[in-house]
Amino acid sequence: MAGSLSVRTHAFAAVLALLGPLGPAPAEERRDLSPDDKAALAAAEREMRQQHEEAVKEALDAFKKAFRAAKSVGDRVKAVQTLGATERDAKIAAELGRLTGDAESVRIAAMEALAKYRKDAAAAQALLRMIPLHARTASMLAKNLEALGGVGHDTVIPVLARHVEEKETRVAAAAIRALGAAGAAPAIPLLVDSWERLEKEKTRGDDQKRAAEERLKDLEPAYKDALAALTGKTYGNVPDWRTWWAENRATFKPKEEPPPPLCRHFLPIHVAGGVVTGGILREVWTGVGGVHVNDAVAAFDRPPSASVVLTRFEAPVDCGNDYAARVRGFVVPPVDGDYVFWISSDDASALFLSPDADPAHKKWVAGVPDWTGVQEWTKHGSQKSKPVPLVAGRKYYIEAQHKEGAGDKDHLVVAWEIPGGTREVIDGRYLAPPDGAEVARAVPKPATGAAPAEAKAPSTAPPPAAAPDAGWIAREVWWDVRGGLPEMRAGHRFDEPPDRVTRLDGFEAPRDEADRYVSRIRGYLIPAATGDHRFWIASDNESELWLSLHEDPSTKRRIAGVLGGGGGNHTSPRGWSEKPGQQSEPVSLVAGRRYYIEAVHAEGEGNDHLAVAWQTPGSAGPEVIPGRCLAPYRPPDAVAPPLSPPAKPPGTFLRAVNLGGPAVSIDGRPWESGTEAENCLVFGRLHEDAASPLRPADAVSEPVLRTAVGGGDAARVVLAGLPAGACDVYVTLRAYDAEERVAVEVNGRASEPAILPAGTWRRIGPCAADTAGGFVSIRCRGGRALLCGVELWRR
Repeated sequence: MAGSLSVRTHAFAAVLALLGPLGPAPAEERRDLSPDDKAALAAAEREMRQQHEEAVKEALDAFKKAFRAAKSVGDRVKAVQTLGATERDAKIAAELGRLTGDAESVRIAAMEALAKYRKDAAAAQALLRMIPLHARTASMLAKNLEALGGVGHDTVIPVLARHVEEKETRVAAAAIRALGAAGAAPAIPLLVDSWERLEKEKTRGDDQKRAAEERLKDLEPAYKDALAALTGKTYGNVPDWRTWWAENRATFKPKEEPPPPLCRHFLPIHVAGGVVTGGILREVWTGVGGVHVNDAVAAFDRPPSASVVLTRFEAPVDCGNDYAARVRGFVVPPVDGDYVFWISSDDASALFLSPDADPAHKKWVAGVPDWTGVQEWTKHGSQKSKPVPLVAGRKYYIEAQHKEGAGDKDHLVVAWEIPGGTREVIDGRYLAPPDGAEVARAVPKPATGAAPAEAKAPSTAPPPAAAPDAGWIAREVWWDVRGGLPEMRAGHRFDEPPDRVTRLDGFEAPRDEADRYVSRIRGYLIPAATGDHRFWIASDNESELWLSLHEDPSTKRRIAGVLGGGGGNHTSPRGWSEKPGQQSEPVSLVAGRRYYIEAVHAEGEGNDHLAVAWQTPGSAGPEVIPGRCLAPYRPPDAVAPPLSPPAKPPGTFLRAVNLGGPAVSIDGRPWESGTEAENCLVFGRLHEDAASPLRPADAVSEPVLRTAVGGGDAARVVLAGLPAGACDVYVTLRAYDAEERVAVEVNGRASEPAILPAGTWRRIGPCAADTAGGFVSIRCRGGRALLCGVELWRR
């Protein structure tokens, strides 16, 4: 958090807040579903999630193997490019972001891959963390900024705005164009103001005039390109842009972007009458000669070379040559009435439809004898079917057979005209793959002339547990702990309410979160198979793993741990065999039963992590226990502690101020901007930190934590115009590069000192205050902690 925010950047942040959050509007809420529909939808979503997780793990494993085996920088670049072209996932974004110590060409490949993660917070943070590394090299910093513009997430906008004023014109031009690519409307007045300042500097003394002319010569094309990208307009000078913005700022809206692309496994899915829809199966056989449909049919008796699910009844264009394809599944009409079908293809194709769900009853309804252009519907009379009566909500088997010989523009598209509608390609919401199809949910378009990618083998993993509350486990944290697990037990700290409770989707805690804390992860283990299970635990620092052979925690026993000995009381992340005692003896468990499980962990200083793995019957192991086999602990006759952020403070919300940053909304409550709020005086130096990781991570509070006010005891906040009465004050503090022992002083009364380890933040309160004078004064005492935000609640 070095340096201070410029007035210009703060003004830009205020504009950003006034125009509201960026990004697409929330999706339309789903309609109420029947129990059968909910069950079908849940099963489809579980399958998609499992396929995605398996594919991400496979991609990361392949990348790490290729990276280790690389013999040159070029080999490492190729490995990065391959990883970036596979799955879209936060784990992959994080892996790409870790390549900061490699050669420039490797980092460039990583930044280019991250730039494709449009509107993705994980990719934005990975790129922001690279900024300090590239700050001394103009070419690398420019590429870093260009990649941030490609991502275009809200968090990158202030950083790009700050670099518009860089002395190095290559960097400034990259920041300007990146603002245009990011698509943020508040960038328009910022860019116009910056351009106008350069124009005015041309009228000053000779040296300033010459420098301004040179800078303007380099940057004017970037200003024009960025503003054109943002608005679609092409004015050539500042006065025209100033006039246009004055006339349109009240009504201007940035052009709508499509939603960020989903990972290829997560297709839109729909459900009706227990039928899950969302796509249709496409099978491909390579190395098949001929150009007629009959040449393709002979290949259908053998296993396909590849199988994918299309999101609508349209195959990719230019997939290759000499292949046969079949697209099959069910069509589910939305309304009763007569439907007309069309087919377009290159080369020949045939479309079949059944009067019911049985493929044996299918009949030819349309076809292409040789070829057509893409979506050319009227070249042959045979492309259009006769009207076919269909009933809404019923499943009808549908199949298209396709044969491609040689040449380009190979394709296959099927459209329909619903009663009272117009011709349109059949969307995935009206399609369902055949029963029991085990295929990848989607596939990227292959390169021209390349054979379609091989389908992934179906998973043999056990089905997820059917427990209604399965899917996650709770983690409790107690901050500012001196000592380890014995001291925690001696002081009965585990009996006290935790400082923070978070949800984990697997039995693994965040890494490098903070210093001097103790945590406990506990809940129920729900095995998916019956037989012997073996467990492992890895941590930094010490940890213990406990398991009960029932749901009752009182019968738990310790089965593994990291408890010191040679090499200290720690392991590397997921280092399963580095210490004696990390591995349990085999434990016999029954599928579907609940077993209480608990891991406790103490962290001193430095790196920190905790993970628990198992080996299930018939598996290779160890693998981190997945969320589908876990459920949160429910104490008898009690409710589980709330997930962080903590429960709402008692009383009535009065006001909250984001001291160093823009106005934001958190948990539905408005936080005013400390630089703009009325009846608010902020004393101290403004700080900004857009890149370093938050410890602990908290996406909800992040807008407040990224900016702050510092200055030690001199930092102070005065809120005035308050109604008289008693209230509670909550202050959010952050320690930067050193541990801070600090107390919060409200109207002259100091709280008990709190210890903030370096790099961590904490919300302190409630601190009692009397607002009889209509104001409250808040400051820190005894340290250099940064003030991020304040909240006032009426008692």
